[in-house]
Amino acid sequence: MECARQRRYDGRGYAQLTWWDNHVKTGFMIGIGLDLLFDPDLAFDPKIAYKIISVGMLTGQGFANLHKFQDYFHGDHTDYVRARAMVNGKSGQHEIAGLAERFEGVLRASASGAQVGGTSS
Repeated sequence: MECARQRRYDGRGYAQLTWWDNHVKTGFMIGIGLDLLFDPDLAFDPKIAYKIISVGMLTGQGFANLHKFQDYFHGDHTDYVRARAMVNGKSGQHEIAGLAERFEGVLRASASGAQVGGTSS
């Protein structure tokens, strides 16, 4: 019976929020009280999903298990591999880190006015 009840709180939203207690803590952290507990699908709403992941990463609370964005990114330091601990532990950490590094490269090239991939028309 406990498994069936807990399944109701399988991963949802950008952070894949799980477990009923995380729904309670996170709901209060983002200012919606017990709404996430009673309606876990609210985590699929883009505005709420954004609040969940941003507050979690900034504070280390809720799903983030005390891991904060600033632990992995500060000044010129970036640690995309270990940052995966904020969401889903080590699962796929190297693949995710590779994607993040490529994305950062595109952003940096774009900011400097350099052409990024493809051909010019």
